[in-house]
Amino acid sequence: MNNQYLTSGEEYPLAKIFSGGIKIVIPDLQRDYCWGDHAYDKDGNAHELVTRFVSSLIDLFNNDQESDFTLGLLYGYEQPSSHIQLCDGQQRMTTLYLLLGVLNRKTNGRFQKYLISNFGEVGEENEPTLQYAIRESTLYFIGDLVREFFLKEDFKIEDIKKADWYFDEYNLDASIISIIEALTRIEKRLDEEANLDLVSFGNFVTDRLHFLYYDMGNRRQGEETFVVINTTGEPLTPTENLKPIFVNNHKTDEQEKASELWEEWETYFWNHRNKNDTADKGFLEFIRWVLLLRTEDKITFENLTKGGLVNINGLRYQEIQLYFEDVKFAFNGINVFPNDNNWLAPENMNSQIDWFKILPVIAYIRRFGQDNKRNIIRVRQFFENMSRSGNVGRDIATMLPLAVRIIKRLPTDDIASITEMENISKNLLSEEERLKFTIYKEVENREQLEDAFWKEEAHKVWDGEIMPILEWSGINSKTMDTQGFEFDDFKEYSRIFSIIFEGEKDYDKLDVTRRALLTRDLKEYPRIFKGNTNFSFCWEFSDWKTLINDNIEKFKEFFEKLLYKSRDDIYAEQERMIRGNPNEKDFDEFVQIRGLLEFCKKKNIQWDYEEECWILIDGTYISGPHANIKTYRLYIDLEKNEFWDNEKWELWFWEYADTRCVIEDKVRNIVIDVIFSKTSDIIDSFVIQLFKREIGNNEGKKGKEALRSVANDYDLIWQEDPSDDYYRYESKPIKREEIIQKIRQLLDSLDNEGN
Repeated sequence: MNNQYLTSGEEYPLAKIFSGGIKIVIPDLQRDYCWGDHAYDKDGNAHELVTRFVSSLIDLFNNDQESDFTLGLLYGYEQPSSHIQLCDGQQRMTTLYLLLGVLNRKTNGRFQKYLISNFGEVGEENEPTLQYAIRESTLYFIGDLVREFFLKEDFKIEDIKKADWYFDEYNLDASIISIIEALTRIEKRLDEEANLDLVSFGNFVTDRLHFLYYDMGNRRQGEETFVVINTTGEPLTPTENLKPIFVNNHKTDEQEKASELWEEWETYFWNHRNKNDTADKGFLEFIRWVLLLRTEDKITFENLTKGGLVNINGLRYQEIQLYFEDVKFAFNGINVFPNDNNWLAPENMNSQIDWFKILPVIAYIRRFGQDNKRNIIRVRQFFENMSRSGNVGRDIATMLPLAVRIIKRLPTDDIASITEMENISKNLLSEEERLKFTIYKEVENREQLEDAFWKEEAHKVWDGEIMPILEWSGINSKTMDTQGFEFDDFKEYSRIFSIIFEGEKDYDKLDVTRRALLTRDLKEYPRIFKGNTNFSFCWEFSDWKTLINDNIEKFKEFFEKLLYKSRDDIYAEQERMIRGNPNEKDFDEFVQIRGLLEFCKKKNIQWDYEEECWILIDGTYISGPHANIKTYRLYIDLEKNEFWDNEKWELWFWEYADTRCVIEDKVRNIVIDVIFSKTSDIIDSFVIQLFKREIGNNEGKKGKEALRSVANDYDLIWQEDPSDDYYRYESKPIKREEIIQKIRQLLDSLDNEGN
């Protein structure tokens, strides 16, 4: 373990690995070098690993020449002295060595010292720094390749197989064939980069590319790691990488136990792997939790939260096992976290907000034990609730370590004792949470009260913050006085609230409430939420929350009208509010005409300054289906006053540009469009358009003669624009109070005309 040349756990640049008397040995148990061969993806498409690898290095160089880059882990052991036997990483290391060889040829020997040892440095003849000991033929070939090719600029790759030092048996060596192919691709890729400074690029490769070295200790440990790689045919997974590090960090008499427990932990996360193919994601996530819980070092914390390297050098199996038992208890014992498959097996790693919900609970169990399950649930509920706060989310990098630190310093095993701690950020302990803890400590029926509060906090409208309903129940939020709080009032307001919002976004039921609220003189209702140009009657849960918080007293008055009423009576009372609304009040038409809000599926309207009226929006944007409110009101009136033959005429509404009422006889292809038209003296006026729908052969043009007689009777003027296929009769603007009668007369005439 006490390696003379490379220290386990430290990073080294390539310049250190291929110098200083070190020999990197590819031992006889390794697989052949294969990166020069064509590889195939799962769809059977060929791709070149060497070309991709060299291209990625060139990209790194071009983007940032001054930073260091870690290419991964090297596992090895030293035997004999100064010879590092590689257990994993040989493909990358061999490719880098070949790259240096090609660069050396192209730069007049600038990188020779990394390819071959200097005579006398360690008492040996000049030898390649990479010793390919898979078989003797490969070892001999590498030696000749360095001396006869890498150190000679005038020797071409295609001449290697013709050289007198290239023996026929080399053609049977898979590694040699792959090496020659790799050299061809490396040289081709470098030649494609006409502007690449090869000396600077070579210095970047040797000085800026690092590997983290881990000493396997001895040949037995190295061979065990090698067997894992060769039996699976795959590189080591992250947890397989970490296991030998973890085991060897223990004393000899502890290593067997450490290995056994590691297998137990992996099995648990395999059983909870969700959609993952391995246990790795969940297991690594668990190790992150342990590291985050045991450290208060800011740099370590930031590194882990940003997905940095998982360094387990300081961990011992005894500590991990304790946390493991706590995690099992929280996720499977009392089911504190019901979505275990999401958090125990993330696709990558959990978010910091998720950690904010998880880690304080695990820290609490670790400190106070598993006996008081209610207290554990209380901790879970508090941090779950605070995680909804925008203040926590905006500063989660600070709030997360603070949350863990608070649990470690909590005065008692009751989370309510957080109120006794000094200098707690209001972002972490809001005034509302402090108030609720005060109430909990004052009442005898704490659990009943908690259950009621937690249920209300979970409602999507409240999203954890229930101060309005607490105020309606007698609390003075300004003075933080809880003496007037009445639990029975709280339960009744909660009951009414759940009835009103039981469907959350149910169109029919909530539209009744929306229309009733328009009668209550609320501040800015409807209003623009979140910076959009749309005025909203509340669609998003957060819209309702904002509206309620800005109108706490008005909403209290509204709910007081509904207290102690049955479900049916609650809606009946709202209908009475609607019927009693004065027609001169703003938005009264939305109150009285239910169809207007029904059209607005997401409850958005927008003001049209040109036509000086509201535009009803079906969804979120006016570019989609929408309706001029004047025209749509006419459409609703026409629906109520059917004075035509339903089997002949069909009424429908055009919801796009120039929205209009459409009355159509599809047999005769006769269409009547009714469009709102603002004039200087008559605001509410409409234009009637009469035409025959074009069904080939210029049917629209034929409408001029076919409809002339009826058009003349109603002073309709023929309009046409051949460039736009526009052929129709149009009326002058007609007053709103006259338009329905005009339409009735026109339909009668068309039916009598028999066109």
